[in-house]
Amino acid sequence: RVHAPTADPHILTRGEIDRIDERITAEHFRPGTTSVSAAHLMGGCGMGGSAASSVCDAWGRVHGIPWLRVADSSLFPDSLEINPYLTVMALADRAAEAVRRDLPELEP
Repeated sequence: RVHAPTADPHILTRGEIDRIDERITAEHFRPGTTSVSAAHLMGGCGMGGSAASSVCDAWGRVHGIPWLRVADSSLFPDSLEINPYLTVMALADRAAEAVRRDLPELEP
């Protein structure tokens, strides 16, 4: 899914992305303005319990790659339409905690 704040509907499925120009409407597109969700990209590496349903676990570890972590708004399931600063800071702190905890297992 893609969040397109100037499109109607705002959330587009994979099949609708190719026709995004048909979805952008004058009602939602205001030249000279930028929506918060366009300034803060979010989603793409969502958290979940398995590789079948998500990219990362609840600690930001990429499923199947124990040394790779995600610690930004990519972990969000979708765009928030609000400034994500504090939530991103909390996720980064949690990911850092997991790195500290898991470091002995990751060292050769």
